[in-house]
Amino acid sequence: SEAERADVESFLLDMLNIFPLLGLNVFEKAKPRPSEQRENLLYLRAKSVEASGYEDARGFVVRQGSQAVTDETNAIHGYMSTLRKDLDDQGVIEPDGKHYVFTQDHVFGSPSTAAGVILGRAENGRTAWKTNDGTTLKKLQTATTGDREGEGNQ
Repeated sequence: SEAERADVESFLLDMLNIFPLLGLNVFEKAKPRPSEQRENLLYLRAKSVEASGYEDARGFVVRQGSQAVTDETNAIHGYMSTLRKDLDDQGVIEPDGKHYVFTQDHVFGSPSTAAGVILGRAENGRTAWKTNDGTTLKKLQTATTGDREGEGNQ
């Protein structure tokens, strides 16, 4: 009925307002970054696809126009395979000949999930995502935090 529909819509609006307070940003579109920050984009180039993205307070954002493989390996985690199907169903990725293409920016929970979805397999996003000069995300993160990972183990 119309009254039930109004109740459901009111409930949905309440939930969409509460989710960000709980750290659940799955229903929010990625907001474009200011152009001055785009100089620090990260790239993933493998298996004949190329993708770009960046770290954000909400997670790892894969940019519109990025490519993803169409085939999955046996090593892909079940949740990544389901996520790939959901992204296809929602129109976030669409088939484009030999690969998928992101139709919009999309926020992933981690760089590894983003890399896994793009490559159709389990992948360490901290080493897969690199700057144009080849610096890994891991190296950027450890430089930012001042972490001296592995220095005492030599």
